[in-house]
Amino acid sequence: LGRRLTGLSWGEVLAAHGPALTLTAITGAACLVGENVARRLFLGDLLTVLASVGLAALAGLAALARWPGLLGRDADWLLDAMRNHAPAFVARWVPERRP
Repeated sequence: LGRRLTGLSWGEVLAAHGPALTLTAITGAACLVGENVARRLFLGDLLTVLASVGLAALAGLAALARWPGLLGRDADWLLDAMRNHAPAFVARWVPERRP
């Protein structure tokens, strides 16, 4: 439906979603690592979720810091939102806008 309404080809749809899928793969892999490590350490459900989400967030921020153009213009919006709405101790670690 979305493709039909926008008139985009499948290639254009995939190209538009490619950067987000890349970031999803990075954060998903980090989340799985966090979950596996926490489970092997018998940390319990709450700590397992916190470890998984925390590691995924760090991996996502690290990926955006390393490759600021990864999400294109969407990264500018995301980074600005994180910088403006996150607590100060978190916002200072959010990378600056890409050049």
